[in-house]
Amino acid sequence: MSATNDDSSERGEPDPSFLESRPARVAEIPNLSLGRSSAGIGPRPLDSRALTIGRDITLSGEISDCELLFIEGRLEAAVPNVKTMEIAQSGSFKGTATLNDATISGEFEGDLTVTNRLHITSTGRVTGKVRYGQLEIENGGEIHGDLAVST
Repeated sequence: MSATNDDSSERGEPDPSFLESRPARVAEIPNLSLGRSSAGIGPRPLDSRALTIGRDITLSGEISDCELLFIEGRLEAAVPNVKTMEIAQSGSFKGTATLNDATISGEFEGDLTVTNRLHITSTGRVTGKVRYGQLEIENGGEIHGDLAVST
């Protein structure tokens, strides 16, 4: 270590110059892999527009222009334009949703339009008016209501 003319070493402060040669690293953020886990859509870019409704959180309103909506809590809303929605086993949704893809492991009640793939896991339950491009239901999953293939 070489001596410098500033007072930082005299005050016991560390010299940050060694950081200049170290490469930056990506921070490990919990739930960053959402969007790939159960929907199989692919990795989510770091700058994507995503919203997570955490456990024990209740939210109502309208959500639009969202890439990924992940629900662990309760959501009562109109969701007119979301790319992907995932409802965790602990999550519930009540309202209307128009989506590209959806994976439901919790409860959905209302009007659901999925233009691509609707995946209902073994713990998922969907009730209401449902329109879908492709439908996949695991053993134990439930769907009740008015069903139709969307065109």
